[in-house]
Amino acid sequence: MSKFVVITGSCGGIGRALVETYLKANYSVIGLDRLALGTNSNDNFIEINPDLEEFSKNKRYREKILDQIKSLLPNDLEEFILINNAAEQILKNIDDMNWQDWQSSFAVNTTAPFFLVQGLIEELKKTRGHIINISSIHSKQTKANFSCYAA
Repeated sequence: MSKFVVITGSCGGIGRALVETYLKANYSVIGLDRLALGTNSNDNFIEINPDLEEFSKNKRYREKILDQIKSLLPNDLEEFILINNAAEQILKNIDDMNWQDWQSSFAVNTTAPFFLVQGLIEELKKTRGHIINISSIHSKQTKANFSCYAA
């Protein structure tokens, strides 16, 4: 069975746990993170290190990353999952936040997941795939300096 999952934020705590869980379930995992995990020697783990803010803003860069992901998928793809887990967590007092902070946060947390879905929609349709969007408790119950992230 040809089972693939793309996991953004694959180096963070939740991301690493997701990578390990899917590898144990015999999926091939494509991990997307600006940082390199570097510690996984499993042949079924492939790491790509995109800048998701740039991915959100730059169509050529986005196409390059999407082409790279698609080139790793087999023709006989039977199951496909996209897990949007990456997050840009800018912690600042609301008075100190600027336009770039807001743009960076939304680029990684909202725009990149949209463009990943858009760019991988045919693979998702073909396999009746799944999209899992990981969110944070801060969208409902937040604390000081989390305004941008909570939005």
